[in-house]
Amino acid sequence: MVILVVIGLSGSIETCFAARHLLDTAEPAATPKLILPPMPAIPNLMVPPLPAFPTVPTVTLPPMPPIPTIPFLTPPPAAAP
Repeated sequence: MVILVVIGLSGSIETCFAARHLLDTAEPAATPKLILPPMPAIPNLMVPPLPAFPTVPTVTLPPMPPIPTIPFLTPPPAAAP
């Protein structure tokens, strides 16, 4: 594309069309074929089953005793309207 810009700036429009025609009809460059080595065979591995873990019963805790309030940290009671 840069070639077309340079030719377009330095020559006539016919030269630009000729250069475009040459680029369109040119043989594509031969790209080397990428040859990959064969993939190694994956061994068939047997995964042993997981051992059965005993279930743990859920533990319920007794209710917490009420926490005494600290007088200077408790908000004052709301004023009655």
